[in-house]
Amino acid sequence: PLIEQTGVAYASQQDGVMHACGHDGHTTMGLGAAKIIAKHNGLNGKVVFIFQPAEENMGGAKRMVEEGLFERCPIDAVFGLHNLPGVPIGEIWAREGATSAAFDTFDISLEGAGGHGAMPDKAIDPIPAAAALIDGLNTIVSRNIAPLDSAVLSICAVNAGETYNVIPSTALIKGSCRSFNPTTQAILKDRIRTVVDGVALAFGVTADLTYEERYPAVINSPDETELIRSIAQDPKNGWSFKGDFEPLMGSEDFSFYLQKKPGCFFIIGNGNECGPLHSPTYNFNDEALPVGVAMWTQLAKRFLGA
Repeated sequence: PLIEQTGVAYASQQDGVMHACGHDGHTTMGLGAAKIIAKHNGLNGKVVFIFQPAEENMGGAKRMVEEGLFERCPIDAVFGLHNLPGVPIGEIWAREGATSAAFDTFDISLEGAGGHGAMPDKAIDPIPAAAALIDGLNTIVSRNIAPLDSAVLSICAVNAGETYNVIPSTALIKGSCRSFNPTTQAILKDRIRTVVDGVALAFGVTADLTYEERYPAVINSPDETELIRSIAQDPKNGWSFKGDFEPLMGSEDFSFYLQKKPGCFFIIGNGNECGPLHSPTYNFNDEALPVGVAMWTQLAKRFLGA
């Protein structure tokens, strides 16, 4: 939930609701490309456009796969794109292998016994337990993951108590983990469980941990990534290409498609004056639209031999 602060004439009129990631722009690119490709009769095959809902946190791609997307629409390869602020318009990024991270979430509830703030000895205070747990969780990556591997553990919400003189009975912690390979992902999950159990024992509270593996890592396949590179570097387009960037710690449920089919998830520039993704000042740059449409149409023609 974000309150838009772009100041543009077409800003959201609904408080707490805005297009803060550019999916409206991605949809427009797809529709534009579909209109052009539909008029082209020289393709040796079919193009399937996947207009998928619920990418943010809800895993819409997973559900589409589970409900038979690729059985209803048989395909040989799958491609996706996302805009990225700070990357110039006309610059395309694509890399073979791990491109964006796996995304897991955790919810931790610490249950003690509430009491008067003047008599902490009569209570079992979950707040010190939560503080110790936060410290412990924040050492997992630095002390359990190899320095040359990549992982992020972020605590993003902490809630306990409501007033000055009441020790609460419950403290709640929410966070997320990012990683690029299953071994690292398993270490994070295991260590969180161990730290939670140890803190609960030490502070005499009851702990409940819910750990959910949300999205796998996006792993691009070689041939499809090479195809994107060749289109991006075609001199007729006048674009630029970058293939040596570090994998992105953000996550995409496009990974569920790539578990079933070869493909490539690539990045297109959104310019330098558009605000960061997921911020109140984000604004999709319409100058990126022709680049996205051209990428899709040229991809269809190259892949299907037109």
